[in-house]
Amino acid sequence: MAKKGGSEEDFMALARSQREDKKAPIHVGMVMTHPPVGPSKSLDEVLAINPEVTDPVADSTVATPVAEVPAFQRKAVAEEDGVVDIPIDLIQRSPFQVRTMGNDDYITSLAESIQYSGQISPVIVRPVSKPGQAKYEFVAGEHRALALKQLGYSTVKSVIKQMSDQEAALALTSDNTVRKDIDDLDRFKHLIMLKDSGACKTNRDLARALKIHPSAIPQLESFGLLKPETIHLIEEASMRVNRKDDDLPPIKIGMSSVYSIRELAKKYPDTVHAAFEKVCYDKLPQKGIAQWVESHFRTRIVSTNTRKMEIYRPGMKPLKIKVTDKGAELIFEGINIDKLYKLLEDNIVALQG
Repeated sequence: MAKKGGSEEDFMALARSQREDKKAPIHVGMVMTHPPVGPSKSLDEVLAINPEVTDPVADSTVATPVAEVPAFQRKAVAEEDGVVDIPIDLIQRSPFQVRTMGNDDYITSLAESIQYSGQISPVIVRPVSKPGQAKYEFVAGEHRALALKQLGYSTVKSVIKQMSDQEAALALTSDNTVRKDIDDLDRFKHLIMLKDSGACKTNRDLARALKIHPSAIPQLESFGLLKPETIHLIEEASMRVNRKDDDLPPIKIGMSSVYSIRELAKKYPDTVHAAFEKVCYDKLPQKGIAQWVESHFRTRIVSTNTRKMEIYRPGMKPLKIKVTDKGAELIFEGINIDKLYKLLEDNIVALQG
C-alpha cells in the first residue's frame, strides 16, 4: 500500500537528489569510530598548565608575554582608564615585600631601558590609611618606580587596586615568583611571609602561590635552620655583581644543598656557617658542604703499639701487664695497692725515660 504523497522509493530518491544538489561536505555527519592516537588533556588539565591565565585570548597589544605576567597585573594593564600618575614619594614599600631588592646596577640598567622605551606597564599600588605614612603601598613595580626616580621623574603611572593584606601578599608573591631570577632563599622568605600573613594555610596553598611542587616545601623550610648570619652571607653572595675578571661571581644557594645538611645545621650551626663562607667565596662547591662539615667531627682512628706480658712466681698468681702508647693496664690478684703506689711514685722518672 503506497503512502500519501508517493511511494517510499520515490521519497528516498528525492532525498538523494537533494543531497547531491547541495553538495554537502563529506565530513558533515561523520562519526569517529577510532579515537585519535596520542595523549589528550581535559579542560581542567589545560587550564592547570598556566593557572594565572584567566582570559581565553591574550591581548595582542600587551608587549609582555602573557605567561610571564601575573593575572592581576595583566588585567590592570588592560584597564587603561584606571591608569593615573601618582607622586613616587607618596608610595611606600610593602611590608610583604621580602624579596632581596635589586642592586644599583640593576636599577641603572632598568632606568636605561625605560629611558629608551618609556614606562610601558604601570605599577600596581593599593591605598593605605595609616596616619603618618604614605598614601599608597607598592604591590608590583617598585623597581620601576625607583628607576624612574633615578631618571628624575617625580610621578609614576599606576593602577590603584583595593586589596586586603592577604590579597596583597598573594599578588606580590605572584609578581615576584613569575620572574626567572628569583632564587630559593627568596622563595623561603615568601613562604614565611605567606604563613605569617595568613594568606596561605596549607602546604598545597603555599606551593600554588610559590609555583613549586608541594614536595619542595620541606626543602625550602630548611633555610630556617641556618643562623641569621648565614642567611645574610647567602644574600650578599646572591646579589654580587661581576665588574672585573677577578671579581667573585654571584652565587645562589639551592634549597637541596641546605636540605642535605639540615641535621648538621641543628648540631653544628657554627661549623655549617663556616662551610657556607667557603661556598659563598667560591672555595667549596655546594655539593661538598656536608662532607666538609662532617670531616671536622669524624672520629680519627690512631694506631697504637701494644705489648703484653705475664710474670710468674712460685706460689703466687700470675701478674699480667698490658702496655700501649696511651697507658698501661695491670691485672694481679692480692696486690698491695699502697706498696704499688709507692713503687710507681719512686720510679716514675725512670719509667718515663
